[in-house]
Amino acid sequence: MICPGASLKVVFVITGIAESRELRLGLQREASMHIVVMFVVGAIVGILARFFYPGAVHMGLIASALLGIAGSLLAGFAGRALQPSTRDQPFHPAGVIYSIVGAMILIFVGRALHIIH
Repeated sequence: MICPGASLKVVFVITGIAESRELRLGLQREASMHIVVMFVVGAIVGILARFFYPGAVHMGLIASALLGIAGSLLAGFAGRALQPSTRDQPFHPAGVIYSIVGAMILIFVGRALHIIH
């Protein structure tokens, strides 16, 4: 004997699978855009840090983007150390200026250790 609500349950299960797939695809697209935006902002920060740092800093676009991303992470950790975050904010957001300063500190350390020429 089939329950009267059985067909309704099947519809909910099928709809739930479709919604789950759409949600998963949406999250994948959002993660992909996060990576692209992080690379672009990192490149801008890295190029600006190279511009403001005294003397020539020779590196390509990818190295500049990685420098900008690392500078932003360094600035975020420094901001969190100076002003601890709350539960709602697990990571202290670093502004563009602090990110540039963080990238310039990394250039300085890289030159001191003879990693960057």
